[in-house]
Parts: sequence; structure tokens; C-alpha cells
Amino acid sequence: MKSIIESISNRELAFLIWAFVLIIYLLFKNIGLRSIGGLLRMIFWSKLTTLFLAILIYTIVITYFLSEIRLWNLSQLKNTVLWFLTVGAVSLFHTTDKNKSNYLKETLKDVLSITAGLQFLLGIYSFSLAVELILLPVAVLIGGMNVVAKQKNEFHQIAKVLQKLIMLAGLLLICHTLFKITTDFKSFANKGTLTDFLMPALLSILFLPMLYVLSIHVTHNDLFAGLEKKIKSRNLLRYARCKALIHFHVNKTDLYRWQKILFLRRISSKNDINESIELVKAMKRREKHPPLIEINKGWSPYAALKFLETKNLPTGFYHPTYVETEWMACSNYTNVDDNIPPSNIAYYVEGNEDVANKLTLNLKVHNVKLDGLAIAEFIDSVNILCKNALNLDIANIVLEEIVAQRNWEIQLENKKLYLKKEHFVNKDQGYNMTFTIKRIPSV
Repeated sequence: MKSIIESISNRELAFLIWAFVLIIYLLFKNIGLRSIGGLLRMIFWSKLTTLFLAILIYTIVITYFLSEIRLWNLSQLKNTVLWFLTVGAVSLFHTTDKNKSNYLKETLKDVLSITAGLQFLLGIYSFSLAVELILLPVAVLIGGMNVVAKQKNEFHQIAKVLQKLIMLAGLLLICHTLFKITTDFKSFANKGTLTDFLMPALLSILFLPMLYVLSIHVTHNDLFAGLEKKIKSRNLLRYARCKALIHFHVNKTDLYRWQKILFLRRISSKNDINESIELVKAMKRREKHPPLIEINKGWSPYAALKFLETKNLPTGFYHPTYVETEWMACSNYTNVDDNIPPSNIAYYVEGNEDVANKLTLNLKVHNVKLDGLAIAEFIDSVNILCKNALNLDIANIVLEEIVAQRNWEIQLENKKLYLKKEHFVNKDQGYNMTFTIKRIPSV
């Protein structure tokens, strides 16, 4: 036990002291007490309890296995506890993140990355406790400011300064570590240092099977919680679960795509389930090898989806709608100014299974007196869309109409371009402006 206490660095001790101070502060604040109580209830009286206990037991099992083959001993207890709190337990929450489509691959990449080695080296040597107690809140403050600054366009310059400051601090830490290693190489080059470096990586790799099982459990439970109302038959629901496990495993992107198709279709038999899975696979094949579409027939949907990626308007996947012959994809609404509420733009691609025949940009303006920046962004997006969709620079043609904010249309060969403005119910509350390129069917 004495060796474990002695192994705690000043940096880790400073973290524990600040964590203790924060907990005491929260306990003396009513809102903090309620928050902590709510957090404890969430952890110990919810479904998370079972999952948390499962990863704890699994961690004990793998550490026992490592001790049996003499790769783990009590000197590694501190590293194991830190790994469990910073990687093992946190991974429980990452498995529920829909934005992480392949968390297993990302975890393995992190474990084997150069960054992991660099983080280890920077953690070997710490400063005096007094210095660490000062540096920790400063580092947290700068890091938090950097995150906020990156999300706000008006703080762009501040974000650049903070980023350079963080890089400088990292460089100084690297220099400090290298200096310590070169001046006292004997204390660095020992079996304990090597074990300290390898143990977290080894635990992470051995944790992957458990992470895989957790991902299946959490992802599939989340998916089928919504499908239980759609698929009434228990036998059919069980069949769908088995098929999803066989064909999609823990691929969240494919699973949620499949879920969306199931909600759009009538599911009453096993054949309906099989057809929906085949449709997802066919969609993925077309995305990898999109068919070539003659310009007079429209656009390849999978090319059209990327027309406005440079404007931060990537769409979701191209999918059937409630009308099976109609397909579409759309982007999220992206803010284009800092008004309250902000103006925003969205991009839509519509057509059938093979060909997109309608491209739409929609601008929502909520502050009619401060719409200059929104209009400028809309003009730029329209110009990029026309260049990619029609290979034409028509900014000069459209510019005057958009600035004048009047309805307008023009036909170019078999494509119709039109601009439409619609006020909200209360004109002072804003308006929608829509620009559309639509293929005219040949007679």
C-alpha cells in the first residue's frame, strides 16, 4: 500500500485535491447537492448499474488473468484504477453516441496512436505540488475557453491565439520531459516505466471484446425500443433482432439507416424484413459505385449529395420516402449569422431511386433588419450549387434577384431555375427564401 501511495505523482495529487475541493463546494450548494443526488441515482438505480458492474467485473477478470501470467502486480493498481475511470467506465457512455459509427475501430486506433505514447511521456514527470495546483485550473480554463471560442465565429481570432498557447505549453512540456530523461536516464529506463506505458494499452486491447458486447447490447436495445411499436408480432421482432445482429453487427450508421427504412414501410412478414436489409445493402453498393447519369436526365444522387460540402452542408443518406417511388436526402440547418435567433440554410436533394431531379436551397431569416450576412451566404451557396450542378457561373444573373428578394424563374435547356420568397405569418418575424434547380421531364 505504501508503494502505491508513493507512486502517486504531484499532478495526480493536485487533481485529487481540486476534485475534493469541487465536491465540497457542490455539497454546500443546494443545486450541487441535488445534481450529485441525481447523478448517484442515475448511476446506482438505473440500467447503467448493470452495465457498470459488468465492466467492473470484466476488468477484475482481465487483471487477474494478467497477474496469473505475471504481467500485472499490485504496483500497477494505481494505473489500473486510473485506466478504469478514464477509459473503461467512460467507454460505457461512448457506446451510446450515435455519432460514433465504429467506436471499436476508433478505440483501437487511439490505443496504438503516437498521441497515446506522447501522452504517456508527458505524464512521467510532474512539477512541484504548488506548481501543479496552479497549472491544473489554468489548463482547464484555457482548454474550456478554446472549446467555446472554436464554436463561435466572432471568437475565431481568440481561438487561434489559444490554440498557439496550448501548442506552446505542449512544446515546453515535451522539452521538460526530454531534459529530465537525458539528465536522469537510469530512472527512466527501467522495467517499471515500460510496464506503466504498456499496461493501459494492454488493458484497452483486452477490453475490446467487452466493448463489442456492450455496443451490441446498447445499440440494438436503443434501436428496437422504437421498433417495438412498429412491429407488433413478438416472433417477427425477434427475427428482426437476429437479422440485424447477423448483417449489421454494431455498425450504427447501417442500423439507424435500416431503422428509418422500417419506419417508412409496412412490415408484416419475414420477407419484408429481408427486403429492407437488402435495400440497405443495395444503397451502400450504389454509394460506393454510383452510376453515371447523363446531364439531360438529372444528376447522380450520390454526386448531388456532395455539391455543397464546401459550405458545410453535407446531407444524410439518400433514402426512400413514404411514397416508395420518391427518394430524398437533406442536410441539417446550418447557422449563417449570429443573430438571435440565427438565420440558417438547408440543402435538399430529391428524385427517384436512380436519379436526382430536384435540388433545393432553403434560407430561413428570422431578423429581417439584419439579413445582410445571411443573403451573402445564400448567394455564395447558390453560385456553388449552379457551378456543380450545371457547370455554369450564374452569380451575376441571380445576384440582382436575390438582393431584390423577388420571385424569379428561368429555363436553361431542360432545367428550370426559380427563386421564391415567402414571409412568415408575421412579416416582421422573418421569411423563407428558396432557390431550386429542377429537371423538366421531356414530353
